[in-house]
Amino acid sequence: MDQVIRLSYSYHDIDAVEIHASAWNGNFGGSTLLWVAQGQLAEIADAISGFPANVGDIREVTLGAFGPQFAGGAMSLSFSCIDLAGHCNVMIIIEAEFGKSSATERAEILGRFEPAAVDRFVEELRALNAVLRGSASLDLT
Repeated sequence: MDQVIRLSYSYHDIDAVEIHASAWNGNFGGSTLLWVAQGQLAEIADAISGFPANVGDIREVTLGAFGPQFAGGAMSLSFSCIDLAGHCNVMIIIEAEFGKSSATERAEILGRFEPAAVDRFVEELRALNAVLRGSASLDLT
């Protein structure tokens, strides 16, 4: 199984886009269906574009919404550098939609990646936002 964060198009209406979000670091993973506003994938691409600008650079984005009061699941991504050599990691939190039991299903996953992988991910996010089909992937190492 590939070590990757993947956002795959599922469905859209006039206001929102349903995304299948998944992550696997080689040892641990999770997935959920979540909703983002039309255009939000481009905003996320803009927020992480150029990461890392320096070794203290931290970028955080959230897709969907956490908690039982919202429809769908959620994913947060927190990008940071782990040393002065520019090695990068991402803390991924995935939460499934709350079911009838009101129990929380949640995964926290840590992944490493090469900085160039963010550039490809940003391009794929922008394309996914524009055409509303396919997927965007951030390869983990």
